[in-house]
Amino acid sequence: MLIASLMACTSPLDSAAAETGGTESVDSGSRDTGDSADTGDTGTAGFASPESVLHDAQADVYLVSNINGGATEVDDNGFISKLAPDGTVLDLKFIDGADADVELNAPKGSYIVGDWLWVADIDTMRVFDRETGESLRTFPVEGATFLNDVTFSGEDGVFVSDSAATGRDTSMWAVNSGGDTFFQASGDELPKPNGLYFQYPSIFALSDGELVEVQLNSDIGSREALPAAQLDGLVKDNDGNYIVSSWETSTLYRQGRAGWEVLAENLTSPADIGYDVSRNQLMVPLFTENEVVLLPL
Repeated sequence: MLIASLMACTSPLDSAAAETGGTESVDSGSRDTGDSADTGDTGTAGFASPESVLHDAQADVYLVSNINGGATEVDDNGFISKLAPDGTVLDLKFIDGADADVELNAPKGSYIVGDWLWVADIDTMRVFDRETGESLRTFPVEGATFLNDVTFSGEDGVFVSDSAATGRDTSMWAVNSGGDTFFQASGDELPKPNGLYFQYPSIFALSDGELVEVQLNSDIGSREALPAAQLDGLVKDNDGNYIVSSWETSTLYRQGRAGWEVLAENLTSPADIGYDVSRNQLMVPLFTENEVVLLPL
């Protein structure tokens, strides 16, 4: 496997624990995929606490959400970077909270539906034009405090996890293109969820060390214990296997015939991973390292 690491300048960062709903960052280490691997460093990129990476398949670019400070701070300095699939930075601040016509505080998960780029931002879903970066819509989610990962709803909107929800507080919402928000799961059944993946007729969520199936009627289906805690990103590869990231072990795990196996190790603070279906390539944001790692499978 070839791993390309896109390093970044240092930036203010005080939110590693908050990003995963109260977890702490882990010690850094060398990248190790378990195979003999060449490692390429493409140089300084300028990321600032990169939390998620999304492949815009239509434009064939990667979009990196940068919190750039505290994960719950309303500071309007978050930004989204645009990368080429080889890791070249095309536009470091493609969408920038510092711009007068953009509000973006602590962007986390994102998802594209049509030409709308949906971005989770603390207690608000923000919608941008996926091509131009223009701000299109702002949808507050009443009661939310830590909107995190985003996935397709199967219709004209998205599902979004709320990683701060506990007890009977809503921990997953559905938001449609009109800005209407709907309860999807409660915190007592789905505590502090993070990564989401929609596969009709269910949403799969990482929650408290488990992969949990949430049905569209809000009932909880299957639960599967995973080999580590402090789980963040959730994608599915071309073979139909789930891949998850764990801050606790600095590891990526892949679902296999014999259970969950280690895919890559020593990846410090692996946050909301993305997947490029056409290239069979993972994009791994290393939150506390200000890096994005490209991992061909």
